[in-house]
Amino acid sequence: MASVYFKCSCDKSLAVDVADAGRQVQCPDCGSHLLVPSPELYWTCACGEEMAAPKNIAGVSVQCAACEAEHTVPVRLELSARSRSAEGGKRDKQQQQNESQSDVPCVPVGRTNDIRCPKCGYLCAAVLTRCPQCQNYLRKGPAILRQCILMVKVIFIIGLGWFVAAHFSRISGYVKGLFGRILE
Repeated sequence: MASVYFKCSCDKSLAVDVADAGRQVQCPDCGSHLLVPSPELYWTCACGEEMAAPKNIAGVSVQCAACEAEHTVPVRLELSARSRSAEGGKRDKQQQQNESQSDVPCVPVGRTNDIRCPKCGYLCAAVLTRCPQCQNYLRKGPAILRQCILMVKVIFIIGLGWFVAAHFSRISGYVKGLFGRILE
C-alpha cells in the first residue's frame, strides 16, 4: 500500500497511508492537527514501496517509510491550458474557441533546462543530482572530477613524503645552514 508524504507547519515530514487522505492526523512533534492531502505525484522506491505526495512539496527531500532511503519528490511539468483542453479538460466552449484561435504554441509550462535521466528517461529539475524516479546520478562529471582531484592530492602528498624521506640528510643540512646564517 502506498504512503502519502507531506509536511507539517513545523517542517516535520510525515508519511501516512494513502487510505487516510482527507482525514486529520496529529503531528508527533508539535501536536497540531493536519488534514492529510490527496496525493498527486506518484513514484516507487528502490525497495518497492509505493510513494505519493501532493504537488506543493515537489522537489522536497523525503525519507522512505519502509527502507529510510532519501528521495526527492518528483517535479512534474504542467501542460498549458490549451494542451489540457486538447486532452479533454472541462472548459467552456467559448474559452476553447478563443484558445484554438490563438497562435500560441502548445509547450509545457516550466523550466527549459530540465535534465532527462539517462537510465529511466524521467524529466528531472536541473538542480537535482539524482533522479527521483530511479535514484541514478544525473551528472557524473563533477563527481568524477572531485575524485580525480582528490587522487592527485593523495599522490602529491605521498610523493612529497617520499622525497623528504629520501633526501632528509641533505634537506636538514640545508635548513641548518640557512637558520645558522640568519641567527649569526
